[in-house]
Amino acid sequence: MNGKYNSFKLCSELRAAGITNHGNCNSNGVVWDDDNNEIQDRPDVAAVLAAHDPIEYSLLPAMQIIMANALQSARVEVKAEPDSTVTLLVSGTPIQVTIDSNGNGVTDPISCSTSGTTITVKGQAGLLASCQALIYTV
Repeated sequence: MNGKYNSFKLCSELRAAGITNHGNCNSNGVVWDDDNNEIQDRPDVAAVLAAHDPIEYSLLPAMQIIMANALQSARVEVKAEPDSTVTLLVSGTPIQVTIDSNGNGVTDPISCSTSGTTITVKGQAGLLASCQALIYTV
């Protein structure tokens, strides 16, 4: 990902928005239709571009429940611009995640010792707007 957009994720978002007449897109936000015309200025395409979050994340392990014994933990995996840093908010506390040269990063283990607690992981405004995960402790 060399530009502002994650082209693989952007193509998926365009399809999800019902914009199926695109042939391709790139990391600079240029979108082409099947006739190779640029369509990124079309209102429906521009709306998808404006809402696009190039960073991908997932919860490791995939289950979102951990024991409240401060021993079990979960991690959040982040895919972003290689050799960068992103910020997650873990229950409101900013946590920096270093992204390696392959575009991957993982948080330190997240754990809790209080049963019934929900740990909320969100992207910091403007950086990971669509990132949100809940980790429940039992």
